[in-house]
Amino acid sequence: MSPHNSVPSRIEFRWRDLSQEVPTLREPHDLFLHVVATFSVVVNHQVIYEEELFAVVEFAINSQRWSSEAGLTQEDFVYTSMDAEEEGLVWFRKQSDGWRVGSVFQQCDCTLALELREIQSSIDEYYASLRGAIKKQFGRDIKELFDWSGKRISPGDSD
Repeated sequence: MSPHNSVPSRIEFRWRDLSQEVPTLREPHDLFLHVVATFSVVVNHQVIYEEELFAVVEFAINSQRWSSEAGLTQEDFVYTSMDAEEEGLVWFRKQSDGWRVGSVFQQCDCTLALELREIQSSIDEYYASLRGAIKKQFGRDIKELFDWSGKRISPGDSD
């Protein structure tokens, strides 16, 4: 269990209707980009952003990478899919009073300042639930993608 998990969270990353856009998930890039779902970012029970056919694994890997270093770097996170034309499908920005969450396509502004630990905890929960579902549904482990995509980290989960 991650050290972030003790903080009650006001943010959730949700997914539903997990599917694959290609006939087989043979190659790492198939798993990375072509496992999709309806994805949403929810803050204080309000949907900030929602998209169908969202590359949920790509977001999981990129957000885990950011989360593992954010406590030290305090850098903003701007997620842009390899398949998207728009930058900032999901972003976390450091402000003087905490972290803001949003999207270039957000349905409403989120003015709530969040603690970094809240975001990290929610990222960890999202990753763990998605990883378990993909193992069950597709027989693949997304953990292998940390090495494949070129940067090793130790994600917040246990084997």
